[in-house]
Amino acid sequence: MAEYEIVEREFHVGVDKGLFSFGGDFIAQGSIEAGLDLTELDGGHIKYEPDTQTYKLLLPSPQLTKCDVGYIRLVNNDPNLLNPDFDLLRLLGEVQVMARFIERALERGIIEDAKDSAALILEDVVGTFTGKQVRTEYEAQRGKPSMDTSCEPHVSGWTYNINTNVWKERQ
Repeated sequence: MAEYEIVEREFHVGVDKGLFSFGGDFIAQGSIEAGLDLTELDGGHIKYEPDTQTYKLLLPSPQLTKCDVGYIRLVNNDPNLLNPDFDLLRLLGEVQVMARFIERALERGIIEDAKDSAALILEDVVGTFTGKQVRTEYEAQRGKPSMDTSCEPHVSGWTYNINTNVWKERQ
């Protein structure tokens, strides 16, 4: 398993509610965890090579197992004469920043770190249990890693336009 703590400073969240728009700048801190789902392993994932006296473990590709925005704070809001919904702004900010947290964790190598950690633990356990050498390999990852639902938050009724950096209420 691998866990990354990530901080995002001064990101803007904009909201377009037709004639009424508002926004603010936030800071946020969160964590992304990656690991393996070992529940799908069966006898076909473990092979013994008698000529080298080595066990070969074919493991699933790591996935994002938990994502969390632990802290988010409004540091500056757009001037507005109307009464903006800052609770909604904060909620949309959490969804918006989660994508950034995941992108940064993937860029920094969280999947490779999860592989290294799992290999170290599993090779040690299996090697201790069998008294033989152990080698780990991973199934090929197709596209983005699988993600826990905590890594894909959404706010019903809202869509985010990455090009304009604005949330818009669906009609």
